[in-house]
Amino acid sequence: MDFLALCVIFLFSILAGIIVSMLGIGAGVMLVPFLTFVIGVPIKVAIATSLVDAITVSATASSAYIKERKTNVRLALWFAATSTVGGTTGALIALRMDRTLLSEIFAIALIVTAYFMIMRRKKVPSVKLYDNDADPFKLNSSYYDDEIKQKVNYRVKHPLLGFVGGFLSGNAAGLLGVGGGIVNVPVMNLFMNVPVKVATTTSAFIIGITAATSAAIYYSYGYIHPLLAVTVLEGIFLGAIIGPKVQGRLKSEALNTGFAVVLVVVAFLIVAKLFG
Repeated sequence: MDFLALCVIFLFSILAGIIVSMLGIGAGVMLVPFLTFVIGVPIKVAIATSLVDAITVSATASSAYIKERKTNVRLALWFAATSTVGGTTGALIALRMDRTLLSEIFAIALIVTAYFMIMRRKKVPSVKLYDNDADPFKLNSSYYDDEIKQKVNYRVKHPLLGFVGGFLSGNAAGLLGVGGGIVNVPVMNLFMNVPVKVATTTSAFIIGITAATSAAIYYSYGYIHPLLAVTVLEGIFLGAIIGPKVQGRLKSEALNTGFAVVLVVVAFLIVAKLFG
């Protein structure tokens, strides 16, 4: 891979790091189609690369979000209990698929992601939390919302959905390198009553745990190329530092809708590339 291509990848990785760290989704939704259909990297290598760099995004963004008390760490570990199993399963399935089928599934996943990103705008009202509230798993919490300038308390509903969501998100991560946020965030926001900003920051934490499991599988099969991974990692790292600083100042609705449109366009471009 020549120097110019690496420079282009580096610059694109910065942009990807900014966007995905704000949305709580894996970098794979941007990196995999870019590396595969623009740069010409084999899709399994692109997926492996995105998983390695998802670990960086998670560690960098999560450290900032945890410091700001936006991440629900207990809820993240709740999801991670099954996401690691799903990540291993998804990776093993992907390694046995051919390029065309994997690309088609990826295009479908992008459209599903776009749909859930638009749907996940559910408003969660602030509530009073009491010591005697029914919360056996200690998942209820609060955070300070920079957009509305006030503290928001919330109750987590249907906690057992976290096990199902965790397994499905892990499977998506291992199979497609998308990090699992396409499942984590809508499950938390739409069905578990978690505010969207907490869902995205908590998802960013889960992604790192899941990606580490899946990346180990791809590494053992030789699909991780060090120079490519390091180039993307450095760009993602810079972007992930910037993302959390911007996230609190943007309206979630506009961010979700705009990125959803981009994902749909990318999905159709992938299909056109495959069958054109």
